[in-house]
Amino acid sequence: MVTYRSLQLDDVPAAARLHRSVFRGYFLGHMGQRFLELFYDEFVATRGNYGMVALVDETVVGTVIGSVDLAHTFNDFYRRRF
Repeated sequence: MVTYRSLQLDDVPAAARLHRSVFRGYFLGHMGQRFLELFYDEFVATRGNYGMVALVDETVVGTVIGSVDLAHTFNDFYRRRF
């Protein structure tokens, strides 16, 4: 059975691995596990950003992230992390 809940800090490594697996040919997929963990963490830790995970037996099998202001999210993300 598939269950859903908000993306949590403990989900970030699995969400990043899933991203790398599914989107390996895309830009963010080439950035590596650590970068993607920082990226997904942004959607856990920052107000106005949202994330959900789909789980089967507590294993992350899907994720979706979004923001009320994606341009602001990216600017803040790069400024704080790099």
